[in-house]
Amino acid sequence: MSEKIVLDKTGPTYKCWYHGRLNRCEAEERLTNTLRGSYLVRESEQNPGTYSLSYKGNDEQISHFKISTMCGEYHFGGRQFDSLQTLIGYYSYLVDIIHGERLLYPVKPANDIELNPICVALKAQKKTTEDADNLHVEVGDHLSIEHCISDDYYWCRSLKTQTCGVVNKQILFQKPNNCGDSKNNGYQSNINKDESMLRLSKGPDGSYLILPSSTYFGDSTLFVHINKQMHRFRIKHLQITNKYSFGGRLFDRYVFLH
Repeated sequence: MSEKIVLDKTGPTYKCWYHGRLNRCEAEERLTNTLRGSYLVRESEQNPGTYSLSYKGNDEQISHFKISTMCGEYHFGGRQFDSLQTLIGYYSYLVDIIHGERLLYPVKPANDIELNPICVALKAQKKTTEDADNLHVEVGDHLSIEHCISDDYYWCRSLKTQTCGVVNKQILFQKPNNCGDSKNNGYQSNINKDESMLRLSKGPDGSYLILPSSTYFGDSTLFVHINKQMHRFRIKHLQITNKYSFGGRLFDRYVFLH
């Protein structure tokens, strides 16, 4: 069993060190020209729902440490933490990350990335004896996504009751801050549906745009203008593999749908 760690002093806020979903090579590039003792935290690209602590040691080598998640807890080095910020504080102020070395300099991402995005429940979800881990959710509840469990479920915290549990992604809606490539791919996250449809109706045949889905959290809808009619297609975001499913095919980013 992991040792439960509780700290009076937590580490720097996640905005200083959290880089979102990032692979090992990209993390190493961001740490290349930094001081010894620099670090960042990223969501694993190969295993979404788990995290990696990337650290530049005194020998100039970059190490990657896996942080596992389970029911809102973070497990690392045989210890259990209630938040990533507590974990960072523990290895910054109390314990060496490597013998004789501690986390010293957080590397800030170029753009702010939400560690726990806020979403809204479009449908209710009940907690039953059969689904004891489910979070009781009412329509309109605001939830914080703590981490991904599978392609279809999240571990969430209710901002109203501060209780946690499993939530089906299909009942959630969030206006995404970052959905693959956002340039030249038709993705529109900053305008509403009515304005988008008006723009599209004025375009020539073959015009298209992509909107965040109002039905399925994390997914999107492709609208295409053909013969004066609007056709819509669902693009499903697979959280575990971080790919997009469309027409029976898998894509790495929206741009590959072209």
